Amino acid sequence: MLLFFSSLDPNRIFHRFNGRPADGAFENMGRSARRNLDFARHYLLAKLLATGILEAIAESSGGDAPMALFMGDVPGEGAEVRSLVSLLADPGRPPWVDEKNPVYLLLRDGRLEDSSFDLRNSPLALHLYHALPPPDWKERIDATLSYFEGRLGARDLLGGFPASLVAELTAACALMVPSRGAALRELQSGKGSVSAG
Repeated sequence: MLLFFSSLDPNRIFHRFNGRPADGAFENMGRSARRNLDFARHYLLAKLLATGILEAIAESSGGDAPMALFMGDVPGEGAEVRSLVSLLADPGRPPWVDEKNPVYLLLRDGRLEDSSFDLRNSPLALHLYHALPPPDWKERIDATLSYFEGRLGARDLLGGFPASLVAELTAACALMVPSRGAALRELQSGKGSVSAG
């Protein structure tokens, strides 16, 4: 999906015929398309960052596993489900977060439609959005994409994140997945080859 959005040319989304729409309206449509594509890419990158760090934690603690094992199940209507993010400390609102930014609102409040396979909002991505200043966020995105391409190992990816963030996430994962508790505690303590990053 990220590749699809990245390959779209906003100048080719809308077309004109016989001078319609008028110049001003057509230019506004192009600007809106560019802005919406930027938002979509940023949103997908935030989701990939959350997926990447969770996948690296899973890989480093015993191998691939269903995401629901670490995150908790997608709650049904009215269901109470313990989730990974409910075990994380509230980071508060850092100064770099613009609460009117559409990407931030989408991560916090969610999509308009529910999904049977995903949460409406993105609590782990939002947590990372709060935890990482924009320059660090960009570096971690680049590293995560390298990890997904097989050019960076799971422990190397984790080593680039702040050690306190990795410790917080692995401690919460240990509560969610007790069968991997020992391996996750090693990651949390830094004995699992995760640097102090």
